[in-house]
Order: sequence, then structure tokens, then C-alpha cells
Amino acid sequence: MNDAGEGSNNEQILKILPVYLGFGWVTTTFVIFAFLTPELSADMTVRIGATIGIAILLLVANVVAYQFISQNIGMNGELGNEATHTRSGDNWAGPDGTDTGPHVPEDWYLTYDGPAPVVEGVYDQNYGVDRGNGAVPIEFYLKKWGVPEGFGKTDYEKQIIEDNALGGFW
Repeated sequence: MNDAGEGSNNEQILKILPVYLGFGWVTTTFVIFAFLTPELSADMTVRIGATIGIAILLLVANVVAYQFISQNIGMNGELGNEATHTRSGDNWAGPDGTDTGPHVPEDWYLTYDGPAPVVEGVYDQNYGVDRGNGAVPIEFYLKKWGVPEGFGKTDYEKQIIEDNALGGFW
């Protein structure tokens, strides 16, 4: 199986896992109430309290297990070959290994730590760049990396530069 197929299976597992964990939690809670708590006490208040306490512990265990599983699936995906292992077969590893392509989240640039993306053009209020999903809001780009060489001439760019001249960029 190729890497894109494994990524797809992992996403399916992460979508189905909460249903299985939730069904198991509800079933276990009923079993505890029906079979375990009568052994503890005949008093209904004690039985309900014990069931609630155990159910809360099981719920916490399920949430922790889900977090652990989802992180491990994510880590296993990151260990693969970056050039071929992406969440979508339509994506690829761009400059400096950045996940690049049409299925990259729109806000990819918020967590991007690499060098300034190469600006290829101005499209409305975004710079067209060579990585991620191909777009970074002009205002964000200017504040984080400054004015790219050969750009800064549109009215929108000039307005952002002027608005931030007194306060300075980040």
C-alpha cells in the first residue's frame, strides 16, 4: 500500500474511533450499573453514584487513549518519506520540505517556520507563493518577512506598509 493510502486509512480510523470508544463507554456504563453496582450496595443512590464515578474515570481514559492514538498516527505519518507521504496524493513536498499542494490548510503559514516564501505574484489580497497552498495574505507576509523584492507597488500593499510604518512590522 502506498503512503497516500495509509494516510487515508489513518484519517478514516480517526473519524471512526470516537464512535467505537463512545459505544464502548455507554455499554460499559450500563453493564457496571446492572451487574457490578448491585454487588456494592442495594441502595440506589450508592449504585448511581458509583456508576457515575466509574463512568467518569472510563470517559477520561477514553479521551486520553484517543489523544494518544491520534498523536501516534500523526507521528507515524511524519516518519515517512516527506516527498511522497502527504495527507493527499495531490500534495507534494515543496521547498524546504513544506507540505505543498491543493489540500494544504488555508492557514498553513501560521505555523510555517521556514524562510520567506518566494512571491510569484499578487492575487487580490494574497501573495502567490511557492509553498503551502500557494497563498499568504499580503498583510501577514509583510509583517512577518517584510516587502518581497520586486513587490510593494500595488495600492493595497502601499496602504499596509503605510499603516504599519509608525508601529513597525513584527
